Amino acid sequence: TNIYLDGFSYTEGIIGFDDFATKNFQLYPNPVTNLLHLQSTAIISNIEVSTILGKQVLKARPNSISPSLDMSSLSPGLYLVSVTIDNSSKTFKIVK
Repeated sequence: TNIYLDGFSYTEGIIGFDDFATKNFQLYPNPVTNLLHLQSTAIISNIEVSTILGKQVLKARPNSISPSLDMSSLSPGLYLVSVTIDNSSKTFKIVK
């Protein structure tokens, strides 16, 4: 499906597969109070937390399959958590 609107185009279709699904990736709890737990069957190499406006507020390089991220210092709100596994990144919405 192709949609054109005001000079923008949107194309629907599959361009690949979800690498994170094959790594049995989990991120919990959501909403988070203090610790955000991540779990995968592959090594999580990078985690970046940003505000909804794009300001980076936390960054970690855990190189672990089950790291935890301390989010207790963050104010309540909506955050974007970008996770990198095997050079593939995916962003998740987290409520604090």
